[in-house]
This record gives sequence, structure tokens and C-alpha cells, in this order.
Amino acid sequence: MMRKLNMIAAGVAMAVAGTANANLDGAVDATIFMSGASASSNMLREHIVRNVCNSANPINVFVDIAKSGTDVAAALPTLEHTEHWVVQCTAAAGTGANLQGKTFAMYKSDNGGSGTGTTPVAEASAVTFMNADTANCSFVRAKAIQNGGGSTYNLYSCGTNDLVQQIPDGGTSDVEPNKFTGSLAPSAGPFVDLGNLQVKTGPGLIFGPVITKAFRDQLQADQGLVVGSETLANMPSLPKAYVSSLTQGKIQKWADEEPNGDVVNLPASFVGADGIAGTADDVAAGGYTPFVHLCRRTQGSGTHAQHMMHYHGTNCIDGSISMPGQPGLSGGNPAVLENSSSGRLAQCLDHLDKGDGYASSIPALAAGRASFGIGYQSLEKNVALGENWRYIKTDGVAPTLENVFNGDYDQIYFASFQNRNDGSYKTGPLRTNASKDVAAINEFFNSDLDIDATVVAEVNQAFVHSFGASGFMVPSTTAPAAFNINNPRIPWTREATGGVADSCQPLSKKK
Repeated sequence: MMRKLNMIAAGVAMAVAGTANANLDGAVDATIFMSGASASSNMLREHIVRNVCNSANPINVFVDIAKSGTDVAAALPTLEHTEHWVVQCTAAAGTGANLQGKTFAMYKSDNGGSGTGTTPVAEASAVTFMNADTANCSFVRAKAIQNGGGSTYNLYSCGTNDLVQQIPDGGTSDVEPNKFTGSLAPSAGPFVDLGNLQVKTGPGLIFGPVITKAFRDQLQADQGLVVGSETLANMPSLPKAYVSSLTQGKIQKWADEEPNGDVVNLPASFVGADGIAGTADDVAAGGYTPFVHLCRRTQGSGTHAQHMMHYHGTNCIDGSISMPGQPGLSGGNPAVLENSSSGRLAQCLDHLDKGDGYASSIPALAAGRASFGIGYQSLEKNVALGENWRYIKTDGVAPTLENVFNGDYDQIYFASFQNRNDGSYKTGPLRTNASKDVAAINEFFNSDLDIDATVVAEVNQAFVHSFGASGFMVPSTTAPAAFNINNPRIPWTREATGGVADSCQPLSKKK
């Protein structure tokens, strides 16, 4: 029999002792399943904990892996996970008649990225979710809620072995669903508009290229900056044309091109798993190291889609370009390592830099292999710098909220939320009461996903990097005249004629 999500009613002391209260089959009023975008997943979870849950009642947060790069004992930065999370709580007042005062469990799966928040939602096909409860997950600690006035939630780490198949009720994607066709289509198949989705546009999220730490240090040395510094003044830059060439697979070796006039010289050895240069686990530069390594997302990812649209015009212009698939690691070609979520892409770059191997990329990265690497991420990752990869400037401009507001940095794409409005919600082992679920699901999507600038400003406080604040912004016709970090509304959006969301359009004035 499948385990269910359990409520802690007796507090932290009992959780530490491994004691869980009664099963939630009769206590939870609804379960909601969302699949899709990993880039905005942390923001969505923080929004639910902070603004949908009632902090006067117990809140339980279950993640597959509390990322090693995050100090989970601290209030900041925000909690990170790999592919799965679950929030169980009592809904706060103002969340709607079918939710407020009632317990619900919100399951989110990032597996496969944005594409799994589009096609499987419309077609009512199953995707993978984490099965979480207080018996099969380990209590970590009571963690402070971001801007929660001293409130906390109970954090559990569950691992990655207990997964189930469930039809999602709704989904999230980094761009609108109709872009997930052709080379951007998910493994479930290209998105086809069946007319059964309610779609709404959410906040915009800033994205950008990311590179391994050793590569960042090399660029700092080449560009006369302080090597190892994390400040804005010492943040190196790459030309957009160079980034585009790398992610098209047009450059085989790092030394084949000279970005900004400097040859990319690889070090004689890389720091190994202990993070200390000059010790026995350092990885010697060999035949594998000189070649370009790309940590990419799998097809169907929204992070991948926005990068391809932004740098290559994919699904936006005739003859658009696809990113190369995995050609093998034998040398002679750029090595491409595919990853099913942004969390796994982060780990791909981290382990590539350390040379200590990574089993979850496709293909697996063997220990003893290291190189410079490049990928792409949204800007709410790696705030604590716990992983060996870094954001960079492109054409001299850093990916910050202020630069987006001023129109100087334009790699921002607007989230899409969608749910199936035909009532075909599948009952299953993790369901409680299907009729109650339908009303709660519709209410959640109609009332509780309108994430305004106040919420975004609160969430963005967890995404203040050493080079500046980043994260999310809300398109608005009433944006302030000057940048205000506490009022993250921008005058720009991506829309076609008639105000229809269209990520192929350049940023332009919101009307």
C-alpha cells in the first residue's frame, strides 16, 4: 500500500523522535498536483508557504534533497531542492471558500521541466511525483519562513527513491504552452491546444548563462579582474555571440576562440572533491579537459526553451536552430550532458568543476574528469555560492533586477500557469476526495496564483547575490518611474498584438 502524507500535530520534539501523528486520509481536504517548470519552483513553494498557508498551524515542507549548496539551518537563502517538493498545511484566510481553514497538500514535480506542465496537463497523462510522509522522510529542522514574522515550517528530506505516477491537475512553464513544439517539445509529445486549459501569465524571471567556477576565475584573470572575487565590479563578461556559438556546438575546444581577445587557457589541474588545490584528489588536465562541455536541460525544459528562443530564435523564426544532443564523451566534439531539472544542471556544473563524477546526467560524468563548462539558469539559484558555478555578465551587463528595470538586460521571460478546466481530475492512491479536490484545485488556480509585486518583493529578498539583487519582476502599466527594489514592477513585457503573451516578442512597453 502506498504511503500517504502525514501531519505533524505534536511539534518538533516528536518529529525528531520519529513519531508521526494520524494519517491524513481523513484530515486533508484536498490534494493538488502541479508539474512543470523548475526555474520558478522555489518561488512557487515560498509563495505557498508564505502566503497560502496559515502560519498559526503546522506547516510541513518535504523536499527530495535539501541542496548541499544551501545552508538549510539559516533563514536565508531560500531552500533549494532537486526535482520534487510537497507542502502540507492549513490554508490561510482569504484563499477562497473551498480552501481557507482547510488542510491541503500541494505536490510539485520539476521532473522534465516546463514541458511536463503543458502537454501532460492538457492530455491528462501521468508524470512522476514524490511520495512523502513523516515515516519515510528524515526531519531536518524547523526552518524560518522568509519574512514570516518569526514563523517556521518543519523541513523534511525524503531522498529520490519513493516516487509515484499521478496525473497533474495543473502546470507551470517558463514560457507559454504553445511554444513547446518541435525541438522544444517535451518527451510526452508536442503541446496541442485542446481548448481545455485555463492559462494565466505570472511574474517574469531573469535568466542567464552560467559557467564553472574555474572558468569564471580564468575569465577574471584574462579581463584584469580580481580572481576569486564575487563582486559586481569583478564579474567577468562574455559576448552573446560567443555564448550562442558554444550552445550551438560550433566551438570544439575552449582555446579555439578568443572571447574578448583572450585565449581560454585551462589550468594544469583542477581542484578535486575536497575543494583544496594541491592535494591528491586534484584532477589532472588530460585529453578530456580541453573540449567544450555543455550542461544542458532535456527537451521540454522551459529554462532550455527561453535560452533557445533568446539566443537562437528557436520556434520564433524560420530555419531556427536546435541545441546539439549528447554526442559522447570520447573527445573530438563538444561534450553535451543532459539534465532533467535545473537542480541537476547545477550539480552537473558543480561536479564537472570538481572532477568527482556525477551519475545523474545523461551520460553519467565519471570521476576523474574535469573541464570548464557552460550552462544556463534562472537567477534564484546558488545564492549561497555553495556549488562550483557562477553567473556572468553578457556584453558587459549583469543579470540584476535594476538592469532589467532600466531595459539594459533583457533575458527575462514570464511564467505561465495553467490548469485543466474540464473537471477530469483523476482519483488515485494519493487523492483524498475527488469532488472536494476539484473545487479546491480551481480555487487555487483562480485565486491563489495571482502573485503580485508585494509577494515578489518578499520572495526576491532570498535572491540577493553578491553582484546584486535578482529574481522575479511583475509587468505593469503602473511601474514606478525609478527602480525600487521593494516595488519590483517593470514597464516591459513580451506580448503580441492584443496583449496576448508571446515570448518570441522583444521586451516592449506594457499597455
